[in-house]
Amino acid sequence: MLGFPDGQLAVSGTWDLSTPSQPWSVHLDGLQIPLSVYQDWFDWPLPLTGFHDIEAKWSGLAADKESFNVGLNGEMKITLIGAKANTGSDKAWPTQITSWFSDQEVDKNKPQAFPFEILSIDADRGQLTGSLQGETRLSIHWPLYRADAPRIR
Repeated sequence: MLGFPDGQLAVSGTWDLSTPSQPWSVHLDGLQIPLSVYQDWFDWPLPLTGFHDIEAKWSGLAADKESFNVGLNGEMKITLIGAKANTGSDKAWPTQITSWFSDQEVDKNKPQAFPFEILSIDADRGQLTGSLQGETRLSIHWPLYRADAPRIR
């Protein structure tokens, strides 16, 4: 269990290092987690502030990057709380979010309300599909086993 000033994250899982494919599984259940943890801990390009609740169950293989990318299975639901995006762009949200996962330089000067409240993701053999829901709805399609950025529409 990890504690945050106003929240907590419970994590449990397994990782079998005794087999070449290294199967693993993880379950996450958290309340009031700062969105900044993804940048701070993992250096993920998510210019978001605020908080979120999360429930996720993932499993896959960890022998190498390719086995991870084609073996990822599971589901996740995130409820965003007071989320703001630090972006100076006036581009449409699908374009802005896609740019976070590309090599493009992202202008992060101006915080603005992030118009989404729920992020749902399902993974089936490395194929991620999901949605962002709020003032509007966007669909997400991201085959991890390809070098493409996620498609968000």
